[in-house]
Amino acid sequence: MSNQGQDKRLSLLESICNQILGILISLAVWVFVIIPIWDLEFTMYDNLAVTAIFFITSFTRSYVLRRLFNKL
Repeated sequence: MSNQGQDKRLSLLESICNQILGILISLAVWVFVIIPIWDLEFTMYDNLAVTAIFFITSFTRSYVLRRLFNKL
């Protein structure tokens, strides 16, 4: 088995795909589960802004961790 790990492009692509799926799931849960259960009132802009903040944080974490583990 090769011990080379993933190159940076594949790590980036994996992180992007993972985050896009995460955004879609997160937004759906927020709009169709969280808001109705707690009867919250947010605009779609507010929803997207919060999702964007979490996306940037999660994407950065995912990519950095992937690169660190590939160096092991």
